[in-house]
Amino acid sequence: MNYLMPLAWLVGRVFSTDEQTMGFQGHHADKKRITYKDEGDGFQGDALCQDGWTHQIFMQNDPAPKEFLRLGLLPLHSLVLWLFGCLKADYHVCGVDNLYTSAKFCRVSYVKAKVLLNGVTRTGSRGLPKSVLQDAKVRRLEILAARGTVKAAVLIGDAECPNLDAASVYDTKPVHFLSTVCENIKWIQKERLVFNAETGKTEMIKFLRLEMNDFYNNSMGHVDLSDQLRNQYRFDHWLRMQKWWWALFWWWMGVMMVNVYVYYVLLNLLAGKLKKDLLTHHDFRQAIALSWIAPDKYSPEALALLARKDPPAMSSSTKKRKGPANRASTPSSGKSKKPRSAQPEEEEWCSDAREERLSRRSVLDDKSLAVGGSMSVRLHAQVTHWPKPTKPRTRCQMHRWLGIEAKNDVMHCKTCNVALCIYCYEPFHTYPVLTKIKEQLLNEFKEEWGAIKHNTAKNKK
Repeated sequence: MNYLMPLAWLVGRVFSTDEQTMGFQGHHADKKRITYKDEGDGFQGDALCQDGWTHQIFMQNDPAPKEFLRLGLLPLHSLVLWLFGCLKADYHVCGVDNLYTSAKFCRVSYVKAKVLLNGVTRTGSRGLPKSVLQDAKVRRLEILAARGTVKAAVLIGDAECPNLDAASVYDTKPVHFLSTVCENIKWIQKERLVFNAETGKTEMIKFLRLEMNDFYNNSMGHVDLSDQLRNQYRFDHWLRMQKWWWALFWWWMGVMMVNVYVYYVLLNLLAGKLKKDLLTHHDFRQAIALSWIAPDKYSPEALALLARKDPPAMSSSTKKRKGPANRASTPSSGKSKKPRSAQPEEEEWCSDAREERLSRRSVLDDKSLAVGGSMSVRLHAQVTHWPKPTKPRTRCQMHRWLGIEAKNDVMHCKTCNVALCIYCYEPFHTYPVLTKIKEQLLNEFKEEWGAIKHNTAKNKK
């Protein structure tokens, strides 16, 4: 994945880095005890994501790169700096949470990797100056008095890293920030819809938010978005007790499914399509699953046919008809009529042939034989396609589709409801796309028909 993703995606200016967890409940030396995430215990890796796209990941059980450990960084920070190595340009903006943020990490990222960091930070041993530290208040009046208090400081005297800012703001509790992105520390006005309990209506309110805080809220959630999309329709909950490599494989499968969906949405939006006209995440995954289950019916070619809104050709056997065929299957009231005497040739028919005679056969044409057409059942291996005897002098429908009349050794497939000769029975039920080899089949059947005529004439002589 680390090799393929950079070939398919060019990371934009703003992205985020955070942990991704592969849930696993079995026994393994690298499994971690995780109590602070809903995923639970399992394997962890540091991931670089953008808009839900997982671009790179470094497993935490792998040894950290020594080139960054020599700089005095923690293994956690060394893994993130390795992730920054996949970036093609300088001065990207990365959002990180309080697990990663420290003054030393911000400086090394700016000097060595040319990446700007922005995120909340913890107060202990993270390099925050004492002038911006705020203590949490306990009493209600003290909290109300401290709310909105802002403290800020800027690093001065470092020529290599001239723009490291530290700030804190007291909301319901004190929140501390470190950033090499911030240009202004000011309040900005925001709006959002809230429900007013007094009026019973949803109303728009205005409020103030620190600009540094607002930028962090809009730049940090890329990894969370990837996890959210992966967990919406995941299929590995019941596999977590299996082998350890199953956890890694199904996590990789989920990440790739999310990446493909993000790619699909982005390309269509860039092409000028509206988001409402695209497949939802559920429908997108359903289309992939169906294409794996029945590729002859739900392949990309079949989806292209559906996109043109051409209704699939309905076989004549499924159409609702009035007449002797339907009346024959309906129990009649009153005295039953005496059945007519069977003809000599009818006595040789089996019961399946009599049922086949009562209904019209399916239509074979280019549309019904195309990918996703009404005759897709011919390729289904889950049902039987045993040949049954049919009425004498019945023509082969596949020969007729090719423009040739053939009535020798014709059998009936009850599942597909078609009449086929012994030469057409195998290619009809095995060739995925018959329309592409129509001319080839026509030439073969013509040669075969010519040989049969020649042998017949020779036998007569």
